[in-house]
Amino acid sequence: MDRKEFNELEYFDMVDSELLKHPNWRYGQALFNVLYALYPDLANELRGLDIDPFYMEDDFSEYYRWLDTL
Repeated sequence: MDRKEFNELEYFDMVDSELLKHPNWRYGQALFNVLYALYPDLANELRGLDIDPFYMEDDFSEYYRWLDTL
């Protein structure tokens, strides 16, 4: 299956936008939800793994390293 090419600028712009629309979201929640909206195959690959940002509170370094591999 071909995967939509990851666009970092688009991704982080949408994360910022969604956080403004949903002030009750945590940052990690926004990271995951936007990833799922734009790249559902990628989100499903990391769902439930230690690098899944959804439940992370403050250290996203492993997740960012994973994004750098895309």
